[in-house]
Amino acid sequence: MHFIREYHLRSLFSRELFEIYFLLAMRSLSLSLIGIFLPLYLFVELAYSFNQVIYFYIAFVLLFGIGQFIATKVVSRFGTKHSMVASIPLLIIALIFTMYLGDFPSLFYLAALFHGMHAAFFWVGFHIDAVLQGKKRDFGKESAIISAVAMLPSVVGPIVGGLVLLFFSFKVLFVMSLFAISISFIPLLFSKEVYAKHDLDISSFFDRKHLKYFFGYFAQGVGYTAGSVFWPLFIFIILGEYISLGIYGTVVTLFMVFVTLVLGKFSDEGKKGIILRISAIFNSVFWIMKVFVSTFSQVFVIGSLRSVVFHGIEVPFLAKTYTKAKKKHIGLLLFRETVIRLGQLACLLLVLLVGKSEAAFVAAGLLSLVFLFFR
Repeated sequence: MHFIREYHLRSLFSRELFEIYFLLAMRSLSLSLIGIFLPLYLFVELAYSFNQVIYFYIAFVLLFGIGQFIATKVVSRFGTKHSMVASIPLLIIALIFTMYLGDFPSLFYLAALFHGMHAAFFWVGFHIDAVLQGKKRDFGKESAIISAVAMLPSVVGPIVGGLVLLFFSFKVLFVMSLFAISISFIPLLFSKEVYAKHDLDISSFFDRKHLKYFFGYFAQGVGYTAGSVFWPLFIFIILGEYISLGIYGTVVTLFMVFVTLVLGKFSDEGKKGIILRISAIFNSVFWIMKVFVSTFSQVFVIGSLRSVVFHGIEVPFLAKTYTKAKKKHIGLLLFRETVIRLGQLACLLLVLLVGKSEAAFVAAGLLSLVFLFFR
């Protein structure tokens, strides 16, 4: 555990990234309170149809895709932290609109649009800031810390969310989420701005050297949507109640935090390719196995194992991206975000066409195999 403490504390304080990690942690706490429950809030609580839930996320993805180009221009002109701070009021509006959907159904697409714009402004600013301040030799650790800091608040978020829904209501849960996100940006107001000093014009997005990463990012996009939208809908029928879903989310996240930090260390020791290829095989297997999950214990075991091997892909692949972007191809970050959105959109349209969540699991499983070709 010594190496974990050492590089974690060094990154948090000596490199003056505390305010960024605090924002990420509080944002993660805010979203983890409602994240795993949001598809069910739409589908179960508000009685939207399965297709309408998909339409909601299609609107989210489309605005995320459009918003990231706007966010890139904001970063170039005003700096990364301005982009991240701007994402906070967008998320607050999105949460308020989502909270009042039951009373004002006309807010349906507006809520999705603000969720998408918030995500675009936050992640574009965050990833560029991480690359500008990071060191190439430590990008594996950096990627692991980013994932771990994002996950740590998520350890308590789902179970707290489940308990709130057990004893109170979704509106109370949304208020708690709003409070967490409202204080998240305070340290940023007292920190020095970091400006993107690289060429961030749109033309850098079309660099032919980025194409070899296309299918990897596309596969990640499919996996993100399969895991965050269709998996909660699928297993809620098995678990039967919000508190069980919350416990599941907490158990899985706690297990992943330690594994992610360990993976970060090995990624910086020249083992990115090995970790990617091994994880790709198991990720594919566990995604396919999800199609046949039918019991409480299977949800926990298969879900946990799949989440762990997913981070065996996420951490080294993000480290590869940061290393490449740090050298001279900062446009790769915009390319990454765009292709991930394409993967998410493809997953949503596939399930919309087939009509079953299982289609997303199969697609995510098959596409995981593309990481076998990365070295």
